[in-house]
Amino acid sequence: MNYTLVFAFLRQRLASPLRVILVAVVAGFPLLAMLAAGGSLSTLGNSYFLALIVSAGLIGQDVSNGTLQLLFARPVSRPSYVLSRWFGATLGAGALIVLELALGAAAMALHHDPPTPGDVGVFLANGVLMAAGAAAVVTLASSLVTGLGDLGLLLVAWLLGLTLPQIGMARGWSWMVFTGEQLQHLVWPQLDVGTLVSRGFSWHDLTVYLSTVIGSLAIAVVAVNRRELSYASANA
Repeated sequence: MNYTLVFAFLRQRLASPLRVILVAVVAGFPLLAMLAAGGSLSTLGNSYFLALIVSAGLIGQDVSNGTLQLLFARPVSRPSYVLSRWFGATLGAGALIVLELALGAAAMALHHDPPTPGDVGVFLANGVLMAAGAAAVVTLASSLVTGLGDLGLLLVAWLLGLTLPQIGMARGWSWMVFTGEQLQHLVWPQLDVGTLVSRGFSWHDLTVYLSTVIGSLAIAVVAVNRRELSYASANA
């Protein structure tokens, strides 16, 4: 892990007006609704979309603008680069989730219905786990394409995850149903802490989540290791 790369990534995200506006929209409207009419923590914006905003293009944009070539001309290993980008996206999304949670809890308190410590803990845990999973999947997609093409890959995978099970059930093809379900797990990695607490620990849920996160990062490292970069074009 290279913390210089992590904080450089976060500064880069903060310097993007479009990302700041999108975060304000995704997080701001639910907060305004809570201020006006109250609500619960479930009213707040989905942490998945906050993670997408922060992490989109985290590798692909570096390839497009030539930053990746310059970074690897320095003593920065490719696995360290990939993991630093993922950790930076997770950290940035996690900070937004904490801020959103604090503002949401304050809005609930204004309506004399503050959240319980248990609700706060579950919301925070679910949000951070979702952010880490989403950032890992975006890291994988971004290692395969340039620019913001990772969002396109995720959209295609999401659509396939919705349609393949329907086709598979209609045709009686269990392999297609299974493929669609795995795509859904890949695109939307989550581990519901509230469910684990209420029904007991589940090795299956934990394994599915960790395999998605670790597998995505491992494939991303392999993809970046195999990527051919032209240093001459980067310095031209």
